[in-house]
Amino acid sequence: MSRPDPARERARLARAEAVLEAAIDGILTIDQRGTIEFANAAAARIFGYTVADLTGQPISILMPESVAGDHGDYLQAYLQGGKPDVIGRGRELTARRADGTLFPIEIGVSEALDGDRRIFTAMVRDLSDSRAARQEIEQSHERLRSIVESVVDGIVTIDERGTIETINGATERIFGYSAEEIVGRNVRELMPSPFREEHDRYLRRYITTGERRIIGFGREVRGRRKDGSTFPLDLAVSEGFIGKRRVFTGIIRDLEGLRRAEERASRAEQLAALSTITAGIAHDVGTPMTTILGYAELMEKSVGDEKNRARARQIVEQVRRVTDLLSTLLNIARPRSTEPEPMPIADVIDHSLEFFREKLKGRGVVVERDFADTDPVVADRDRIEEVFLNLIVNAVDAMPKGGTLRVRLGQPSPTLIEIRIADSGVGITPEALERIFEPFYTTKERGKGTGLGLLVSRRIVDDHGGTISAESEEGVGTEFTIRLPAAGAPASEMD
Repeated sequence: MSRPDPARERARLARAEAVLEAAIDGILTIDQRGTIEFANAAAARIFGYTVADLTGQPISILMPESVAGDHGDYLQAYLQGGKPDVIGRGRELTARRADGTLFPIEIGVSEALDGDRRIFTAMVRDLSDSRAARQEIEQSHERLRSIVESVVDGIVTIDERGTIETINGATERIFGYSAEEIVGRNVRELMPSPFREEHDRYLRRYITTGERRIIGFGREVRGRRKDGSTFPLDLAVSEGFIGKRRVFTGIIRDLEGLRRAEERASRAEQLAALSTITAGIAHDVGTPMTTILGYAELMEKSVGDEKNRARARQIVEQVRRVTDLLSTLLNIARPRSTEPEPMPIADVIDHSLEFFREKLKGRGVVVERDFADTDPVVADRDRIEEVFLNLIVNAVDAMPKGGTLRVRLGQPSPTLIEIRIADSGVGITPEALERIFEPFYTTKERGKGTGLGLLVSRRIVDDHGGTISAESEEGVGTEFTIRLPAAGAPASEMD
């Protein structure tokens, strides 16, 4: 057997020492008494010592004071055949620097024999920077999540197969789905026909050929809510990569809500103008009308001639109609402070129906009631009941020979309460339907309506953050739909 070449052995040892000194992780060796026998430059730098200061010191000087005193006992117990907690595997621990500061480390300990001596080698990695980096990344992610959740536009991410990966709160509100319901499903669920049937094919064609129709552009398309209703939306889609994985992000703006907001602003301007006009009319006309009414009532009671008494009675009726009209106008134009409180809307609807119970029965109107359990709404009870009373009166007037009054209550989304009031009456022409919410417009006979009831109703619903709309077919009937925010949902979510 040949002897080792001393020169070659010295070179090998020199290379090993160079490797140890060049390592970015700290390397320490201790004997079975826990005394540090070797420390590389990285270990000295990590702990804030010089190599000379570390060598010969007990390893416990690198531990927090709370555990340093127990280390010798732990080491002896292990040497006597105990189960190791550190040796043979890596773990995160807290260490102590020369200046007494504590910091996180990752440590892996191995055991070896040097003749009959047991030697322990520790590989130490300072986790201070990586933990701070992790915290910074987590904080950045949290800030990003906060921003995404606070924007009013919907944000949806999908993968190459069209599977929805994430949605924000605005998307939940726009489409009526919760994240739990829609994440993991294909994005075509948010599209009406024929787009839902074509989407997968379009996506495959784009991935294969690069042909773009939506990606990289903004365009107006239609979306489909959970309840099946469709609405216009503005959609902009961008493409990105997470590693090698392709991801598409869609930015969605509900154009229906935007247009409703614009309509509300326009109505607010109209009502402001109406308020100015009405205030002047009430001031200039109100007092003379009161005087005329007083004299007309006196004539009605004092005139003996029946013909003249009938004329006086007509004057009284017309003056009262004018004063009622002025009162209604002031009610529309005057800002109203609501006193909202959470309430079951079913109770308010039932109270309104009960108010007209005898009239409905006398007119031969059958009430069909279909109420689902819903969350409360926050409303001024008297004002919102005025809406239901107005719509019931209109329905009854539309069915002079009797018919069916259908009242339905539901909650198509967590944030939305929906009330539908439908009659089987004569219906409204398309031309008239477009004008029914205009001031002074009425389809009733002259003298039987002010043309302000629906305007008042819309004002009340607007004040509650809701919407009111109507659909009608001549000879079939008319249906009014009222949508109100559920308790806890911001009124802006109706937009």
